[in-house]
Amino acid sequence: MDFLTVALCLSIGNAVAWLLALYTDRGMEMLIWNVAFGVVGATLCALAISVVGLPYGTIWLLAIGPFCGLLQILAGHAIRRVVLRAL
Repeated sequence: MDFLTVALCLSIGNAVAWLLALYTDRGMEMLIWNVAFGVVGATLCALAISVVGLPYGTIWLLAIGPFCGLLQILAGHAIRRVVLRAL
C-alpha cells in the first residue's frame, strides 16, 4: 500500500467513528473501539481492492471504504460482546 492509501484508511476509519460518536447515544463511550475497528475495516477494504486489482483503487476506497468501516465496527462490537460473555 502506498502512503495515500494508508492516509485514506486512517481518515475514513476516524471519520466513521466520529460520525457514530456524534449521532448515536453511546457513541462517545465507544469512540476508541469505533476508531480501532473503523481503521481496520477501511484497511481490509483497501487490501481487498488491491488484491482484486480494481482500476482507480483510490476512488473505490473513497466510495466503499466508509461502508466497510461501518460493517467492521458492527462486527467488531459483536465479536467483543461474545468474548466478554465467554469470560
